[in-house]
Amino acid sequence: METIGFIIFGICAIAFYFLPALIATKRKLRAVVAITFVNFFLGWTAIVWFVVLLWAIFKREKPVTFTGKFLTPEGGEVDSSLNAPNEKAFKAQLKDLGWKPIRVQSSEKARTRRRIFNGLMIALMVMPFACPYAVTGFLASEASRMIPILENFKASTGVYPERLEDLGVPFHYNDRGIWGIRYGTNEEGKEFWLACYSITPSPFQLQRVYNSVDKRWTTID
Repeated sequence: METIGFIIFGICAIAFYFLPALIATKRKLRAVVAITFVNFFLGWTAIVWFVVLLWAIFKREKPVTFTGKFLTPEGGEVDSSLNAPNEKAFKAQLKDLGWKPIRVQSSEKARTRRRIFNGLMIALMVMPFACPYAVTGFLASEASRMIPILENFKASTGVYPERLEDLGVPFHYNDRGIWGIRYGTNEEGKEFWLACYSITPSPFQLQRVYNSVDKRWTTID
């Protein structure tokens, strides 16, 4: 039962994560590719996910302008521009007119390129601020797993360990350099602190610190 519950939870979590992309697909937005791209790569930041969700819900699309040269039923060529909601409607217009496209350019392609470019620019501006918070949040959840183990160690030995390795428990994020978890104790071994930090890809360092005296997490920019 636990396995089934975990699978159901995983499916629901994935569906919720891709909710902006699903809404864009349901509404048949032309920007569905751009929305899905941003949702997939940057949805893990709450700010970007919320912005993309609003984009998918409230986006109102303008008609696409198809400009080019067309072959008329009489065999002549004509330069013209046609407006249509999408490419399918444009082809229906050509069929009604009896025209055949020779060379056509769509304004939507230029819009799509602009959307992707603007999305990447927004992502580059948001990531330096959002990434450290996401990383330290993940590390704090991992560090929280170690707190009861540290308390049990003190209960049995009277002091906290000098190093996390002394616990004999696998610990994969111990002081990696640009991000990781640092651990320390006072000289008597009666108190300890855990600091989860990240300095990438932003120029500033963010830390979430836990100490055994206050028994709570604090965030330090």
